[in-house]
Amino acid sequence: MLALVDPVKNKDKFFILQLISRVDDYVVYSRWGRTGALGQSLHQNFDKVDDGIKCFRTKFEQKTGLTWENRDNPMIGNKYRYIKQNFSEKRDGYESARWQYWVDDGVDEKTSKWYDYSATGSIQVEQLYQEHLLNGNLTNRLVESGYFAYSVNLVQMTQTNMKHPKRTTRRIRRVLSSDTAASIPQKLNIQRVTASSNYGSSYTCENVLNGRMGQDGGADWSTNGEGVGAWIHLELETAKMVTQLKFAGRVRDDKFKRVRVSFSDGSLQELEFPNNAHLNSFDLSPVTTTFIRITCLTCHNTAHINRGAQAIKILGVPV
Repeated sequence: MLALVDPVKNKDKFFILQLISRVDDYVVYSRWGRTGALGQSLHQNFDKVDDGIKCFRTKFEQKTGLTWENRDNPMIGNKYRYIKQNFSEKRDGYESARWQYWVDDGVDEKTSKWYDYSATGSIQVEQLYQEHLLNGNLTNRLVESGYFAYSVNLVQMTQTNMKHPKRTTRRIRRVLSSDTAASIPQKLNIQRVTASSNYGSSYTCENVLNGRMGQDGGADWSTNGEGVGAWIHLELETAKMVTQLKFAGRVRDDKFKRVRVSFSDGSLQELEFPNNAHLNSFDLSPVTTTFIRITCLTCHNTAHINRGAQAIKILGVPV
């Protein structure tokens, strides 16, 4: 399997090259086209295996600039690159997971929720996802689907309709077919917590994990006189697709208002916290990450200075 991917030039093409042994002869089979399309194909028959191997090797070198033995070397210029395959997933038809997209703009009178890809579309994106896992720098892919073409980002987990005038971008997610519960966000284990500051040894940032709500006196986290610019950093045990954040401000009036949430893939999202001490829930655009960092942008009750939090929980699903 070969691919030529250049999102900047709106280019994503495949080239399948196989040497097939049959009862009476040998066939070099080629199929090529834009990713997601059927493409064109060619069969070349040979009576001798050596002739078939020579044809295969010549085509491979023409497309990649590499010999078959050096196929794992870095790609050359604008040539195709060799793509490692997950043959177990390939044999199973790339059906170990299904893909969904999020609608919240009322398009086609749809209610706000996750919708399944078509069966064909789900298989196509799952194949690209498996290729992304095994091959570096295959984060952004372009997929043909009927009239439309989509730019799929497999790190930010988004798809953008490249042919529609609005260039609509939607969140996407991967749901394991073998586990229907995988689509239900679960509380994720937080391995380590750090912060921009702590107010003494009692009001440390680790307190956001102790489950003690509605208390002050060292039960929560307080910064040492910080407001705008204060941050708290929560590291997960492993990379997860984070979909929801729960945050409880301090019982006192020292509360964050607007915050920036940053993730290990470099993406950012902003949230606005209400002026209460409840454990409030906030939906996030799904993102695969190893940490989240919450940074204060504005504050409630500017007369108070020791902002912080009672509790923070992160919810998500496996990737």
